[in-house]
Amino acid sequence: MAVLNKCMIDLAYAEVNWELNAYCKFQCAYCDSGYRNGTLDQSVEQYLSVIEKLQVTRYQHHSKILWKLGGGEPLHFPHLGAVLRKIKERDCVVRLDTSGDDTWFSYYAIAHLVDQVKLTYHSWQNDDVFGFILEQCEEKNTAVSIVIPLEPGRIVQARERVKHFKDLGYNCNEKLLYDRGGNVYPGYSRIDLNRIHGHPDDHEFEIVPPVYQDLSIVTDTSPIYTGSPCYAGIDWIHINPRGFASYSQCGGRNEHYNVFDSAWAPPLQPFACTVNQCRSEQDRTRIRIVPV
Repeated sequence: MAVLNKCMIDLAYAEVNWELNAYCKFQCAYCDSGYRNGTLDQSVEQYLSVIEKLQVTRYQHHSKILWKLGGGEPLHFPHLGAVLRKIKERDCVVRLDTSGDDTWFSYYAIAHLVDQVKLTYHSWQNDDVFGFILEQCEEKNTAVSIVIPLEPGRIVQARERVKHFKDLGYNCNEKLLYDRGGNVYPGYSRIDLNRIHGHPDDHEFEIVPPVYQDLSIVTDTSPIYTGSPCYAGIDWIHINPRGFASYSQCGGRNEHYNVFDSAWAPPLQPFACTVNQCRSEQDRTRIRIVPV
């Protein structure tokens, strides 16, 4: 499930990647509906209870937690301030993944509780609001990265904005859109795809059969054979908007509990890995194994 690499894994940090909500009022057509049409079914007390459980288990193994909080749109999440204040009771780093809302008020109220911001810039964005958030981040010494979706029909314009922000000195990258199944967003036209890949607009794509990797073959590169005790769920955990947790990309330790279930408890100790091959680069670089 993972390979211990002290050069790539910061053992001081555990990572909690939590999509707090599945609602966003902006309703972008190219965004997966699972991240914009959800409802808020849990109370603030349930969120705070989950944070407490994570803190109790993580801080037995790590001196800090890196919290990556997103949505939906986290600034449209009514409990965001309470969640951040609870998280900040212990030594941690908080990254907020947001589009910045359409006013500055919601971000201004929680800016002092955020250490890093990953901003998504859309073509409809209010540049004054976006600029204000960038100014607030600079004033508070908050690290900023910017992501610009390659929106259908606006590939050239998106890349011009990427260049604009890079010229200003920001870490800025474009983002190709995918559907829920992991396939390239079907709303792209042929011209869009040609511009994405740097082809002339009238280029005809050749259909190439997929290449499958034989995961039954153990090699010295990738995938990597492990079969060793693993810190999945301790070094890294992902919680989706509905509250279901993943402890690794390979799924070797995944359980069927929802974090909002009273019976749920996050992993406290490494477990004997039953997966013989580590199929995920993320697992190999973020999750430790116990040397045997």
